[in-house]
Amino acid sequence: MKMTSVARQEVLGLYRRIFRIAKKWQSASGQMEDTIKEKQYIINEAKTLFQKNKDLTDPELIKQCIEECKARVEIGLHYHIPYPRPVSVNPDNVYNNSSASSGSRPTTWSYISKPRKAEEAFQASLLEILRRSFITHCQSVVHIITNCEADMARVCNCE
Repeated sequence: MKMTSVARQEVLGLYRRIFRIAKKWQSASGQMEDTIKEKQYIINEAKTLFQKNKDLTDPELIKQCIEECKARVEIGLHYHIPYPRPVSVNPDNVYNNSSASSGSRPTTWSYISKPRKAEEAFQASLLEILRRSFITHCQSVVHIITNCEADMARVCNCE
């Protein structure tokens, strides 16, 4: 069974889209050498994965690969980092053993991009929020202690 013409058009459209993205890609660092490396990575990754999956005939597997490709493209564009990050998933839990042993399991995007820089920025902002919260809390405690000391001094007429 061959790929439907609709699926073929969608796959070719994704392939072209990835190459257009690579052509316009600018690295987040702004460094020319990083941009060149990232562009080359995008092109090589696309060629490799599309080539490995070119002989798929199962419509469900094709659909799955298309969805994974779309997700990876969107995540890469959103975070502006093309490199994937490994996900801790046991492949046997994702695919049933019969398809894995029969060799019909596709070569998928086995990584989901979630850039390290975005995580670091999130952690830094979270730490800043916690630091500010702690300072505010400490200031409140100092204020309460100061007021209590003033109240105690008035009560004891120690002023």
